[in-house]
Amino acid sequence: MLSIASALFLASLTVTPTLQMAPKARPEAVVRAGKARFTVLTPRLLRLEWSKSGAFEDRASLFAIRRRLPLPAFRTWREGGWFHLSTKALHLRYKPGTGPFDGENLEIALHTGGIRTVWRPGMEDKGNLGGTVRTLDGVNGAIPLKKGVLSRDGWYLWDDSKTPLFTEKPDPVMGMPWVRARPGREYQDWYFFGAGRDYKAALRDYTALCGPIPLPPLFSLGAWWSRYWSYTSEQFKDLIRQFKEHGVPLDVLVIDMGWHLKGWTGYTWNPKYFPHPAHFLAWVHKQGLKVTLNVHPHQGVGNHEKAWKAFAKAMGKDPEKEKRIPLDVADPRYMRAYFDILHHPLEKEGVDFWWIDWQQGKKSGIPGLDPLFMFNHLHFLDAGRNPAKRPLILSRWAEPCGHRYVLQFSGDTWSTWASLDFQPYFTATAGNIGASWWSHDIGGHMPGPVDPEIYARWVQLGALSPVLRTHTTQNPKAERRIWAYPEPYYGAMKKAFLLRYALIPYIYTMGRKCYDRSIPLCRPLYLEHPFTEEAYLHPDEYYFGDDLLVAPPVTPLEKATGRTVVDLWVPPGEWEDWFTGERFKGPGQVRLFVPLDRVPLLARAGAVIPTSPGVTRTSQIPASPLVLEVFPGAEGGTELYEDDGISQAYISGDYAFLPLRQESGRGESTTLTVGPRRGSFRGMRKTRDLEIRLRGVLAERVEADGVPLPRAKDAEGPCYFLEENPRRTVVRLPALDLSKKHSFLLTPKDPEQDALVRCVKSMAARLLDAAAWTGEEGLRKNAAAAEQALRLMEKAGPTETRKMAALLEDVLSTSAQLLSLQQPADPTARKARERALERLSGVGVALALVTESGRPGILARARGFAGEEAGRTPCTLQLV
Repeated sequence: MLSIASALFLASLTVTPTLQMAPKARPEAVVRAGKARFTVLTPRLLRLEWSKSGAFEDRASLFAIRRRLPLPAFRTWREGGWFHLSTKALHLRYKPGTGPFDGENLEIALHTGGIRTVWRPGMEDKGNLGGTVRTLDGVNGAIPLKKGVLSRDGWYLWDDSKTPLFTEKPDPVMGMPWVRARPGREYQDWYFFGAGRDYKAALRDYTALCGPIPLPPLFSLGAWWSRYWSYTSEQFKDLIRQFKEHGVPLDVLVIDMGWHLKGWTGYTWNPKYFPHPAHFLAWVHKQGLKVTLNVHPHQGVGNHEKAWKAFAKAMGKDPEKEKRIPLDVADPRYMRAYFDILHHPLEKEGVDFWWIDWQQGKKSGIPGLDPLFMFNHLHFLDAGRNPAKRPLILSRWAEPCGHRYVLQFSGDTWSTWASLDFQPYFTATAGNIGASWWSHDIGGHMPGPVDPEIYARWVQLGALSPVLRTHTTQNPKAERRIWAYPEPYYGAMKKAFLLRYALIPYIYTMGRKCYDRSIPLCRPLYLEHPFTEEAYLHPDEYYFGDDLLVAPPVTPLEKATGRTVVDLWVPPGEWEDWFTGERFKGPGQVRLFVPLDRVPLLARAGAVIPTSPGVTRTSQIPASPLVLEVFPGAEGGTELYEDDGISQAYISGDYAFLPLRQESGRGESTTLTVGPRRGSFRGMRKTRDLEIRLRGVLAERVEADGVPLPRAKDAEGPCYFLEENPRRTVVRLPALDLSKKHSFLLTPKDPEQDALVRCVKSMAARLLDAAAWTGEEGLRKNAAAAEQALRLMEKAGPTETRKMAALLEDVLSTSAQLLSLQQPADPTARKARERALERLSGVGVALALVTESGRPGILARARGFAGEEAGRTPCTLQLV
């Protein structure tokens, strides 16, 4: 049930398709002091206006569209010629009658978010953490970013004084509010964000004022094929068949500018490449794919277009006399014809959405109006004219508030390691200004080295970022079909594609959280740890949603090891490597040696990650088994979000959440609760096949709602079974009724054995790596012993496994001593030895191991750990 205040708030919104405006603040939130006016928007957000004429602005600006927010508590008073305004977070002091705001007559004291400071106009925001930029066109490496809302200084100021305004009444031609320049007068219009280091509150305030970050349609989270190449319809069909033959997932087909007739701008199918476009698009849809077309609107409309006569007449021009009608994005008449005559007929043929490729500057017929903003705004609203279809565009970022128009396209970057190295930081930092759905050219666009390794690493980044869209320029050598590359590159890239699709239920859930709470999918570490210095020092590392941590490899494999070295900061708590099962305990740093087919991906202990392994289309997810990856060792969980995936009904309440919660501790049983589902939406399935995968634990007993399950892998009904590689307990529950709450109790057979096995695997992997890198005969023998230990431990009991662990620990120590005896002259061999020593000892970590005698492990003693730590956390990498 909505509260009365919430109902009145919703009723106050001026509704434009997919965009809600409520520009006029509540009268009770507005206070005047001489020629100044102050509006309390939230306890942490103030609007500051000064007008020489005393006339103020209540219309929506391109930045601020929702000033009518719930009324915060505040008080005002006058004292000693000063006007005071105080909320629970801010204290404003202004001296009326002293002219425009400056450092002498206005100050705001912050006492919130762990920060106490005083801001005055003119102060430099030295602690700003950055936001984003319009485009990365032509960028080869790093560039400075514009400011975001988040600052270590605790405040951010947006000057809205010259931002164009939306009209109060809809334009009669377009049927929606249009844009007008600001009146020319002496006027200040500022927005002061003062959330301290409560960064999440700052983002909520930003979107409360400027509009939410929309939830993209489900299909957009799948894989995209994009390449600047003049494909024919038959070549596209063959390409799509190849995806299917190789089992590589795909959801979106991007058709670049070769689809239309001559020139940079075009709206007519080229019959040379697409003789029957409607039939082709229908065939593509039958394969379960969506289609987007590239459009460059800069050159207007020429007389070679199929729609030329209709367009010219709509513009009041003689089609026989004119040759071209120039673009005028500020003219409602032009834009009405632009959509109705040029775009809508193509959409009727089967085009699902548009890629707006605007690169031509910021000037328009309205002072201060960026054409890119207007294209994004209008295309997004036009795409949402049918409530059954969720709007989507692909376009470059335009200020202000480009977050309202998803998705963002980063432009034509260079295909180099330097470009790849910049993108993890760029992607995560962009969330500081709401740009949460960046799509990069995976592999790079501009000519560069056609290197299979860099492409594989870029694909891995794409798999663990908002959008996975491959692309390149018209370079015949720049292959983007992953199966065209030899092993190990193809295998590494396909593994990344499959991982992406498995994680889509989790990603979509985080997308809903982004819409509700403005927290991006890819988050800088400091968003979760604002007072931890280390969280500001690892720009290539980010949270991927609530419970996953990613550090994409962005440098080449080392010649000496065949691995990429990644130094990772692990946040507080225990974290498990998604691929190896190795455990880390933070806070602290660890050095990882990452092979080509892996990326550092850690899951928080206590996490329950909803997945959909095995699907190759996002449309297959609702009917596929829901697989829960459960990482024991702490309490935790999430709420799986679902809706119809395609309509705007999620905005009005058509969706469902499925609670997923685990309670477990080291050496204890794990209890997992699922449901009951809350909410509903069209097409929702009441039942679903469920699979639980309890990581690193072999259970001897599993109960479902109090009933013991049989241990049988091929049973038709509910059952469970055990697997050794990877080590886990798998529970299968067909046709589970999700409208009810279910409880599952998994009791481990031998918790100590589970922990020791993880330990032995970690040590054996270190020995095998060191032997492979150095070629030392002694290490080869030790590695052979490690492999034997791995085989034996599958059937060994705790006593035998404990002995193996103690033996391997001693082997690790003697192997390290062996490597330190001599230093080869060859630089590569010397580097291999250095890396092998790091791998054996664990740079920045100590292996806490309970041996048979209960003594701390050799490595633990070497790092000065106490026996208590070693005993409490067996087989966990302790970070120092």
